[in-house]
Parts: sequence; structure tokens; C-alpha cells
Amino acid sequence: MEAHLEQLTSAIDALAALDIDALTDTELHTAVIGLQRLGDRLTVIAAPLLQRWHHRQVWATDGSKSAAARLSRETGTAKKTAARALHRASTLATMPATTSAAAAGELSLDQVDLLARANTSERRDLFARDEHLLVGQVHDLWFHEAVRIIRYWEHHADTALGRDHAAADQHQADAHAHCSTTLDGMVKIDAELDPVGGAIYTT
Repeated sequence: MEAHLEQLTSAIDALAALDIDALTDTELHTAVIGLQRLGDRLTVIAAPLLQRWHHRQVWATDGSKSAAARLSRETGTAKKTAARALHRASTLATMPATTSAAAAGELSLDQVDLLARANTSERRDLFARDEHLLVGQVHDLWFHEAVRIIRYWEHHADTALGRDHAAADQHQADAHAHCSTTLDGMVKIDAELDPVGGAIYTT
């Protein structure tokens, strides 16, 4: 593990030494997008390590009172930030498809957190059933569209659990589609689709 960290540190040092002003616009764009994606991947890849560190109580070896307290102290982050990282790591331990996709660079950290928020303890069994479908849907959408998909799923999941019937049922009631053929053989489509149906149609 130490060898991997040394290699990563060397790569980061090399990036830090780059002459940014010497980069072309194309190189600069590639660097910005690539580093953003790699940063998200690294956070997700580190999550299982953080979860094990927490679960095995390695954080307590110096007498610390909580995992968040030690993580905050040794990384110089706010305790709230440390607690959020620990919570994400714990939640991702129940989300194998999400973790795999994000580790491969197919999901952003915001998309991961969006899925994680939907995976509450009450919805966990339903989320496990639908996780592969949700990951596939979110991967192909802009973030604001992914939010609509996840909210729609949450409504239906809550309905299945006997919660918030009205909101989920209203989506279904408002959805409609009509298809007709004109005199010259053209096909006219008029539709108002729910978020899931709309995302499938547009993608």
C-alpha cells in the first residue's frame, strides 16, 4: 500500500510542477476535466479503506473519542466534513453497483451522493433491488435530470413502503402519450412523460 501511495504522491508532485501557462487550450481543458474526474474516483476508491478504518476502530488507537474527531484532527478538516466522509463510506458499503461505477469513473461524486441519499435505511431493500437500473439511468443524464429520476424513484419507493402516496400517484396521473398518423403518412406524437419515461425517451 505504501508503494501505491508513493506513486500517487509522485504523480501529484509532477502535476503541481507543471507550467500551466505553457498548456494549450486543449491541454488545459483535458487537465481540468481529467483531474476533476480523478478526484471523484479517488474519493470513492478511498471510501472502503475509510469504512474499514472506522469499523475496525483503528481511529481509537490514540485514545480518540470518535472516528470523526481523529479524521478531522489528522487531516485538518472540519469535523462535519470528516463525519460526512465517514457516512458516505458507510453508505457506499451497501451500494456495490454505485461504488463500482464511480471507481471506474462512470459517476461523479455528486451523482454518488445523490444515489446515497436515496439509499436510506427504510428504502435499503428496494434500493438494492433497483440499484443497477438507477446507476444506469443516472450515468446517462445531466445532474438536474438525474435528480428528477431519483426523486421519482423515491416517491415510488415511499409509496411501496406506505409513505407519501399522493406525490408518487400524481406523477402517474399526469403522464400521457398520444400518437397519430397524418394524411401524408407522417407520425405525430404528443406526450407528457414522467421523469423515468422522459429520460428513457430523450436518451
